[in-house]
Amino acid sequence: MKGIEVDFPRLTALCSLEEFLGKVTSFFEELAPLAQQLLEGNLGQITALLEEQFQWLGFILADQDGEVNETRITEVGEINAYLISLAPGSNGEPAEARFELTTTIAYEADVSYDNLETASYDSEDKVLIPWETVERTVEGSEIVQADLRLTFDTTEPHNLEIEELDLHTPKDVSVSTEEDDGWPYK
Repeated sequence: MKGIEVDFPRLTALCSLEEFLGKVTSFFEELAPLAQQLLEGNLGQITALLEEQFQWLGFILADQDGEVNETRITEVGEINAYLISLAPGSNGEPAEARFELTTTIAYEADVSYDNLETASYDSEDKVLIPWETVERTVEGSEIVQADLRLTFDTTEPHNLEIEELDLHTPKDVSVSTEEDDGWPYK
């Protein structure tokens, strides 16, 4: 039975049911908590990567005809991590864990747009001519979801390597200049 692995490299031959159950038990009782522990121990690095990826998103002024000039992250909320896959390492290779991360990122955005309240109407060309530009800073927040893939050694010391962090929502951030006054829940 041991020679079959040559023809089928992904097949693992085990001698007994007890050996199989031992592998399954170690997989769920040891590797999953270890992956979670290593993730929690590296939240600072993961937060920095989330901030960097968020800054590269497109920021679009949603309710005015204008520009979003600069953005700054003011806060990254609590990161909720859900383990979605776990692959134990074999033959000296590290184990791999994939997590789905969810958090809220608060930001400030410097925006500029034409003030249409002070615009005059040109009846000949049938256009509004704005006389002043509004430049201000607005605040907003976005719920962010990301996929994280990391590898780690299953023996001491557990060297963790973040292989990939990919934001999958949002793709663009809609920045609003309107103040939320609580309507309709005043």
